[in-house]
Amino acid sequence: MFEVVGSQTGRWPKGIDITKLTESDIGKGVVYKTAPDYEPQQGYITSFNKSYIFVAFGTRTMGRGEACDPSDLEW
Repeated sequence: MFEVVGSQTGRWPKGIDITKLTESDIGKGVVYKTAPDYEPQQGYITSFNKSYIFVAFGTRTMGRGEACDPSDLEW
């Protein structure tokens, strides 16, 4: 089981286009942000599927990715 993180509202229309991700994107840094009043969090991609991008956020996730909505992520 995984925890779904993100607004899934499309508030950040740029986001990351999940259909363009490749295996070479695993390990790349991303910024997670859901609303202007929330502090952005930096992490890195650990994996992805058709719906979510899994991102590790430092020691909080201990290297395991949390499922994030692609619209909440930016490079």
